[in-house]
Amino acid sequence: MVKRHAADSDDGSDVDSYQHSSTPAKRARVESGREEDASPVQHVKDAKRKSKKIAVVEDEDDEDEVELDARLSTNISRITADQDDEEFEAQNFRILAHEMSKQQDKQGGIAQMGIIESVEMHQFMCHPRLSFKFGPQINFIIGHNGSGKSAVLSALTIALGGKAISTGRGNGLKSFIREGQSQSEVSITIKNQGEEAFKPDIYGDSIIITRKFTKEGSSSYKIKSADGKLVSTKRDELSGICDHMNIQVDNPMNILTQDSARQFLSASHPTDKYEFFLKGTQLTQLSEEYETCLENIGKTTRTLQLKREEIPDLDKAFQEADARNKDATKAREKQGQLASYKRELAWAHVKTKEGEMTKKLEEAARARRRLPRIEQSIVDAEAAFQATAEKVVILEDESDAVPSVDSIKQEQDAVKQEINHNKEEIRECRAGERDMNLTVKTLTNEISSYEQEIRAKAESQGNIQAEREAAQQRLQAAQTQCDAAKEELSRISDDPASLQRRLNQLREQGKQADADIARARQDIEAACANIEQCKHQGGNDIKLFGNNLEAVLLLIEKEKWYGEVPVGPFGRFVTVKDPKWAMVMRIQLGQLMSSFAVTDNRDRYKLRQILDHHRNTFTQIIVSDVDLFDYSRGEPPEGVLTVLRALDVKDEFVKRILINQRSIEKVVLADTRSAGDQLLLRLGGGGLAWTAECYVARRYAEGGATSMPMAHLSNQDPRHHMFTSTDRSADITRWEDTKRDAETRLPASMSLQTSLRQQFSEAERQGKAVMDRERALRAQVDQLVPKIVQLQQDAIIEAPVSIDYLEELKAKCIEEKISITEQFENVCARRLALDNANAPLIKRRDDLDQQVANWEAKMQEIKKKVGSALEERIKAARDKEHWAQKLVDEKKLVDELDQLAELLQTEFQEWSSKAELIGPEVENPRKPDVVQRQIESVQKALIQHERRQGASPEEIAVERDNAKLALETHQSQLKEVSKLNKALKTSLALRMGKWVTFRQHIALRCKYQFQHHLWTRGYYGKVIFDHNAGTLNLKVQTDDQASTQSKDKDPKSLSGGEKSYSTICLLLALWESIQCPIRCLDEFDVFMDSVNRRISMKMMIASASASDKQYILITPQDMSHVNDIGSTVRVHKMRDPERNQRPLPF
Repeated sequence: MVKRHAADSDDGSDVDSYQHSSTPAKRARVESGREEDASPVQHVKDAKRKSKKIAVVEDEDDEDEVELDARLSTNISRITADQDDEEFEAQNFRILAHEMSKQQDKQGGIAQMGIIESVEMHQFMCHPRLSFKFGPQINFIIGHNGSGKSAVLSALTIALGGKAISTGRGNGLKSFIREGQSQSEVSITIKNQGEEAFKPDIYGDSIIITRKFTKEGSSSYKIKSADGKLVSTKRDELSGICDHMNIQVDNPMNILTQDSARQFLSASHPTDKYEFFLKGTQLTQLSEEYETCLENIGKTTRTLQLKREEIPDLDKAFQEADARNKDATKAREKQGQLASYKRELAWAHVKTKEGEMTKKLEEAARARRRLPRIEQSIVDAEAAFQATAEKVVILEDESDAVPSVDSIKQEQDAVKQEINHNKEEIRECRAGERDMNLTVKTLTNEISSYEQEIRAKAESQGNIQAEREAAQQRLQAAQTQCDAAKEELSRISDDPASLQRRLNQLREQGKQADADIARARQDIEAACANIEQCKHQGGNDIKLFGNNLEAVLLLIEKEKWYGEVPVGPFGRFVTVKDPKWAMVMRIQLGQLMSSFAVTDNRDRYKLRQILDHHRNTFTQIIVSDVDLFDYSRGEPPEGVLTVLRALDVKDEFVKRILINQRSIEKVVLADTRSAGDQLLLRLGGGGLAWTAECYVARRYAEGGATSMPMAHLSNQDPRHHMFTSTDRSADITRWEDTKRDAETRLPASMSLQTSLRQQFSEAERQGKAVMDRERALRAQVDQLVPKIVQLQQDAIIEAPVSIDYLEELKAKCIEEKISITEQFENVCARRLALDNANAPLIKRRDDLDQQVANWEAKMQEIKKKVGSALEERIKAARDKEHWAQKLVDEKKLVDELDQLAELLQTEFQEWSSKAELIGPEVENPRKPDVVQRQIESVQKALIQHERRQGASPEEIAVERDNAKLALETHQSQLKEVSKLNKALKTSLALRMGKWVTFRQHIALRCKYQFQHHLWTRGYYGKVIFDHNAGTLNLKVQTDDQASTQSKDKDPKSLSGGEKSYSTICLLLALWESIQCPIRCLDEFDVFMDSVNRRISMKMMIASASASDKQYILITPQDMSHVNDIGSTVRVHKMRDPERNQRPLPF
């Protein structure tokens, strides 16, 4: 059996130096993405080639750089020099052996931070729920195949932020979610104690890291303290924890998965072993970083050479600019004169501004002196108003004191009625007397005529009976025909007028039907438009109040204002509490909702420009101070609904403006006109009431009331969408009802229109027929009347009259005359009686007329006085209002003048300050125009000089300064960059030397540990590094080979167990070279027999017990063959797998 080499050394400093240099500093986690780009040997060759290029470009005059480049090239060549490693091993192997022999019997400690205390998995791989509590040093996880042992290492990798592909179990996080589940969660607890703990005041003694991921591909972290308090959810915090604790989760030497372990143990190539060695010790990462530094140094060197070549050109440009600057001295003297003139001009403008300020202050003082006179005029007007009001009250009381004449008027009316009745009877009596006299005269004449006729008939008799009967028949036939025509004509005489009225009525009804159809169509279109607008706009959408108001408000916010930022539109701040009053508010306050308010009159013009630019020309701008006055004194008692109480005004400034503009704290609301009038009457003092019927009721303080309808809003008016709730469903329902009503009215109106047209045509036809029939009947009557008259005359002439008949007629006339005479006497008596009865009534009537006339004269005089007093009161009220408005205007003028004066004072101070910056004050400066002319003269001379020189004296001086600054800056930058480049070369040379030293120490320690671990089995072997070829070879000789073979045996000729054992020894030797607090290995004994397995486990237990690192080892074998495992070992046995489970999805 080959014995271990042992050597004594008296030189402790060498040992200390070796121990110090063999412990590598903490490095960032290795990124697996860059490891596969090129082999470490290739990196070294590339670095060597680039260092030669740098040496070619170096500055030959800089001896320091030459020396640095030489040192750098020497260190690069050492990277691939194996001869140096042999010399190093010869010098330090015995020292290392001596130190390692001292540490063999030492018991390892327990790490204070960075080790895994526990792991917990939910729905991870094949485990619905699994948790482990690990020991601080050695942990074995055993179990049959398929029990999910390897899931523990995968869980550690995933929880610590490792890549899924590095576990060899899947290409993404979704692969680790248990079959049939939507998400998975892994939690680990890391120890965090000791002096180097990570943020112990925040996390405490432990750090809990939980990673949750889902089938959709989302992933999240929760990093908690020991007491479960969430500290962070960021990946950067986890990276900081791993860097601080030196946990390199993607380093293959820290967590060696099942597949990687099998490949490493069974079929790894020397090149793979060497690459594994460099990656595990992080030498690859250092090599890549040094290569980047070499590239940057080369670029910097080339840049420095270019900058050195630019210095002569910059120096030449400076010399030329300096020469031109000397020629510009005279021009600078002119510029000095120009500066003096400019100073005088500045103070001349200040003097002018001072005159304007003084004038405006005097004007403000004069306006302020007028205020007391106006206030006195207001007092006088108030006194005159009170006097006239008292006079009106006295006259009204006097009018009320006059007794009423209602009883006299009633008696007067009764007397007049009786007199008129009597007079009517008298007129009838007189008319009867006239008729009777006329009748008596007529009868007397008829009696005389009959007497003469009787005498004449007695003398002659004739037989004309036959002719008389024939004429009578013709007369009767003509009369019958004429009467029938007249009767029909009388019957239809009223039809044309009736038909004309019917036509007019139908014409008006047709016009109304046309208007109804047009109105219904407009209502349908407006309702559709309003429904669409309701769907796309909120209750008080800003678009309702103007055009492009979003841009207007954005400009308002960006602009600078003299006063407060303008407020508006008002509709943004006003909503109605009860939708019942929404229509009233739209009509009465809708226009005001688009208004804006400014607090300074100077801001009005700027705001108007903004509004006009966005087509809001008619938007009202109100100028008002922010005066949040108390308006409660103007409100009616509680319980009376006013406009202010019906609104919700979110801005107090806007509320005061609405009070000032529309008196909303006084205007009351009522359901009907009568209710509003009664409410105003009960409150007294007059006022306004807005009703839900859309009427305005007004009651005057001096008495009387009126009411009138509010303006009607067309359906297209955008105010319909104001004062609505955010939920526009009620408005949409209302507009849909309007649409349905219009759609119902439209066919009815169209049907009525068709019916009216038919009726009108029928009426026209009937009217024409009636007119034609009337003309025909009139023509017939006109023909029959002359014919009847002629027949009657013929009958009278030809008719024979007997004497007896004439006697009989005469007797009747005499009898009738006697009867009429008796009636005449009775009528005369009745007339005289009525005349006698009217005499006292007429006298009484005259007395009553006189009394009423006297009363009316007195009342007329009183009314005249009252009217005159009312006119005086109205004039006094107007005077009071005039002077009050005059006071307001005057105060406003005073405020404006004060503001203007203040502005002028501010401008005067600003101009003075600016003038002081130009130079000290000039006493009695000339007028600005005089100084300006002199300045222009000097400037003209300077311009001519500038044309000759091609630049102004200032530009020439600036050009010279810029050229000097460019030269000095270039020289300074060249010096600084050269210094930095030298420092980089020095640092890189030192670091590359250290890199070689690190690799030598690590390789030597690896060789020693490999030999030591082989010795425990009775084997002898060595690790052969070929840094130039980038290979790592193992040479092993078993105890039975020692006597039969003279050379070391290649591992390929070893049995499977021997080869696995040898590789385990190499792995343990490499583990001694890294500082990660955890080491994980899966199925390390897969190819070992029982003897090698037992020896390997003891060896690993011994190695772990002697260190302060945590080991997590996984094996499918039991631990029964290992005796006396010690207190530092903790064994975790997995449950047997369920054989009916389905295979994993990978």
